[in-house]
Parts: sequence; structure tokens; C-alpha cells
Amino acid sequence: MNKILILSLSLLFSCSSADKSQAELTAEKMFKYIELNENENFQKLILNQSVTMPKDNDFERLNRLFDKSEINKGKREIIKVEDVNKYGQTVFKVPYFRDIDSTEAITKIDLILYFGPREYFPKNKLSGFETKLEYDTELRKKIYDKRYNIKFD
Repeated sequence: MNKILILSLSLLFSCSSADKSQAELTAEKMFKYIELNENENFQKLILNQSVTMPKDNDFERLNRLFDKSEINKGKREIIKVEDVNKYGQTVFKVPYFRDIDSTEAITKIDLILYFGPREYFPKNKLSGFETKLEYDTELRKKIYDKRYNIKFD
């Protein structure tokens, strides 16, 4: 009985690490496409383009900020957020940008990568993708005031 439990646990953990290594390979492709401004190849990595997902997936923004990105600085951290979410997907977070963007006042971007479920999506493609953005609101007000002559009170 103990041998079966140990075998089951080792299979479970080996599958998890395989998922992370596949996620890392797919993320590396994504980083390359962002750096080289290959939007078409970037889009092909995402198989489940839904109505709720923005058409451009912030690609232009990600490409514009690539030089200041954590990825370009050599920090390629991929963090598993959920083993299995309510849709059967494995979810990873990639810290992409930690700086101040003078164009839009963005201070933080995290990429959220969704893989699976395995029955429906190959391991080397994303079943979903999103960007989580944070802004410096005071700087953003100044930028919009200057650019669009909008006064915020």
C-alpha cells in the first residue's frame, strides 16, 4: 500500500515539473516573439482566443516595453499560481515589467499564462493569456492632462 502511495505521489510531482518545464519553453517562445515584434507568431501560441480576451493581447505595449522588461534583464521567473483552476487549466504568472513607463504610467505588468486542460489543448500552446497592469495614478493624470488636455480633480 505504501509503495502505491509513493508511486502515485512521485507521478503527481513529475507531472507538475513537466508542466512547468513546458510552460517555460512556451514562455521563452513568447518572449522571443515579443522581442522580435512577431505579433502573428505570438497570437498563434494562444489557441483559445475568446470574446473576453482583447484582440491585441497588449502585444504592442509588451513589445514597446520589452527593453525595460524583467525578461530582457535576464529575470525569467515563471510562478505556478494554480495547479488546476475551475476550468481545468494550470495557471502561471510571469513578472514582466517592474519600472515606470513614461508613456502610460504603468509600474507593473504580470503575464498570466493558462495551459490546458490537457484533453483539449496541447501542452505547447496557451489556452488563455492575460496581462495584469498597475499604474501610478498621479503620473497617469499628469500624462493625460498634458497629452489630451484632460483635467482630473
